[in-house]
Amino acid sequence: MTKIVCSVCGSEDVQAKVWTKPNENFDRTCDFIDELIAEPADCWCCNCEENQKLIIVEEVNNEPPPKQYTCPACQEDALKYAMIDTDGTNLEEGYSCGECGECFIGLDNQEVIEHNPEITEDNE
Repeated sequence: MTKIVCSVCGSEDVQAKVWTKPNENFDRTCDFIDELIAEPADCWCCNCEENQKLIIVEEVNNEPPPKQYTCPACQEDALKYAMIDTDGTNLEEGYSCGECGECFIGLDNQEVIEHNPEITEDNE
């Protein structure tokens, strides 16, 4: 069985803003899920309390939590993938620290990669 979760914290308590035509394909509501989660600006994680990219995962017992990396700013293992609001209207992929709150824009952010060389392996 699949479920839609936050790509940062793994929470199932997520919301998505969608325009639908309820009188068309009423019984096939799952057909638009990929499109529904394609725009992080239209997705919300109630646990993170911010817009986050949502992902579809297979429901597996004892599934490991999302990978955390070392934050270059505070040196804590609390850095995770995040969608970062750059100017109030645009979201960029990057990393956010759950400890100090520092954000690093870009999945290829050199400062983050210098502290976490395994990121390049994880993103391949």
